[in-house]
Amino acid sequence: MRLAASASDGSAQSRTSELPRDQSSDELSSLVCILKAEDGKEAGLVHLNVTEMKESDGNSQNGFSQEVRMRDAKVKLGISWNLLRVPIEIKPVSDEDALGLDNFAIELYRRYMQSGHPAEFDKVIQVQRKAVELTPLTHVRLPHRLAMLGTSLMDSFGRTGDLLSVNEAITVQKRAVELTPGDNPILIHRLTDLGLSLKHRFGRTGSLSDISEAILVQQRAEKLLYDGHSALPAILNNLGNSLRCRFEYTGDLSDLAEAIISLEKAVKLTPAGHADLPGALNSLGSSYGHRFGVTGALPDFDKAISAQGKAVELTPEHHPSLGDMLSNLGFSMQSRFQHTGNVPDITGAISAHRRALKLRPEGHPNRGSILTNLANSLLARFGAMETSRTFLRPFSCFRKRYTAPPQHLGSAFLCRFDRSENLDDIFEAIATQQKALALLPQGHADMPSLLGGLGTTYMRLFERTQIIEDIDKAIPANQKAVELTPPGHADLVMLRSTIFSFVTRIDS
Repeated sequence: MRLAASASDGSAQSRTSELPRDQSSDELSSLVCILKAEDGKEAGLVHLNVTEMKESDGNSQNGFSQEVRMRDAKVKLGISWNLLRVPIEIKPVSDEDALGLDNFAIELYRRYMQSGHPAEFDKVIQVQRKAVELTPLTHVRLPHRLAMLGTSLMDSFGRTGDLLSVNEAITVQKRAVELTPGDNPILIHRLTDLGLSLKHRFGRTGSLSDISEAILVQQRAEKLLYDGHSALPAILNNLGNSLRCRFEYTGDLSDLAEAIISLEKAVKLTPAGHADLPGALNSLGSSYGHRFGVTGALPDFDKAISAQGKAVELTPEHHPSLGDMLSNLGFSMQSRFQHTGNVPDITGAISAHRRALKLRPEGHPNRGSILTNLANSLLARFGAMETSRTFLRPFSCFRKRYTAPPQHLGSAFLCRFDRSENLDDIFEAIATQQKALALLPQGHADMPSLLGGLGTTYMRLFERTQIIEDIDKAIPANQKAVELTPPGHADLVMLRSTIFSFVTRIDS
């Protein structure tokens, strides 16, 4: 700003006072100029409205003028000025800074792999976040940095189960997908990562919108591929698994049918000897098992066991997924035994579960479910052989050899109560089910099923004791399970019918 001043009684100097600022921002809103005479005394002042000058955009052809408020009323002084807009050169952020952070994140990850310390991995995420922050919106590297940050956040979610990690991962993965051109081959991989993240969050929260969005994303990825593309089998396998998950939620048979079609195609397109083939076979076998549960057609069970058996055969002994594959095979063989009574099936089921147990050391998150399956298989054989000594084995799986998660230990107590009718067992079952509920974080997808199980156990206790207090606890537990079950979930009908049966029993 250029200020010109003239006085009728001599020269004058001007200076600016402290600059007033708008209370809602840091922008300058006004300017006060104080004029002094040669002797240093203040002669007058003028208040300039900066906001108005900005709004004029400096386009006033005749400039600006204003009368000065003088101490001596006899002196008249006016000032005039023009605005000069000076362009500010904004230096773009150098990609060297962000690139340096990329390399630093890689180095931190190496340190984490050596130390295994979670704090090192947290630093990786912090550095990747900063690299994203420093990258301009139109920069070609931004989608890559977003994708890498999403991968790290999902790794963190896998370690901690923290929903904030998966939420942030999905947010940045969506941005990466949006910024990736449709003809870029890397888009397929970014869609795959996003679909898997949505599926994992569905597994944690049970939100139907997540699994539905995962399916849409995976279907989009499938459409980008031509028959014979090397990535197509994996995409089809992911899509089939997501469709099966939604079927388990809604009971919609069309989802299960589409899942089987996708998984059959995935198995067909996966070359013999490929590392992904066992996983695809295992997924297909599980889907056949689900279809048997709906149709009751034994050929589906035969297909399930055949696919799962082949998956086990093709999987190396120390592969991290072998334990789960053996457990799935054992479950299918036990289920077929319950329908056919074929003793080799239950023998094979027990063998598979025991082998799976050896691959799941103390503290492994899936060890409890494998122990439950083993106990159930031993109980099934006990029911066929009527040998009380056989019954003691499944319970010892929980009591003596391993401290199982409460939900699995509760199932074992309930199983023993079924055989012994010892009230101590059902009281312990209730206590462990309550402990399992206390350990679950708020909003966990398993909460409704555990509440429903607790309600059923209370009802079993009522049937044994005929004490009304027990059924008074059974009904609220099931009502809470209904409240927490999302609309459209396949379990809602069963939970509501359970409450109805409880009330009917009281009335009768």
